[in-house]
Amino acid sequence: MAAPTSLEITGTLFDGSGNPITAPFITFTHGVYDSAAGGTLLATLGPESVQVSNGSFLQVFGLDDSLFASTVYLQVNLNGFDLSPRLGVFFNGSYFAASGIATGGPAGAPIFELHAGAPVPELASGALMLGGLGVIGVWAARRRRAD
Repeated sequence: MAAPTSLEITGTLFDGSGNPITAPFITFTHGVYDSAAGGTLLATLGPESVQVSNGSFLQVFGLDDSLFASTVYLQVNLNGFDLSPRLGVFFNGSYFAASGIATGGPAGAPIFELHAGAPVPELASGALMLGGLGVIGVWAARRRRAD
């Protein structure tokens, strides 16, 4: 089976109290790297001002199939703040898989999880302050094939 032609990223953002973010737009930039730390930037997705509705968002990026010849690492940047660590994403011939939990904010609190091919998972505890906005995010990523 051929590699996917695009990456769909969905998620829900919550404030520090667990309420969906009400900001109409948030700027995302995703860096695709060849290693979990350091390494070579293979592609930049964004920056893109993404509409947020009741905390939820959807992004679809066209990608070069060759990016998925091996595991790549997604660096997420939210409103100018890099989340870490990078998340490993690979394509197994049928679907994307992803692993890792990014941490940061107060006392290393969980910020987001990236899951593949599944509904958005339950909210992780913790908060990240971005210009006074407490954000907790829950992500899902899946392949999207061109027909």
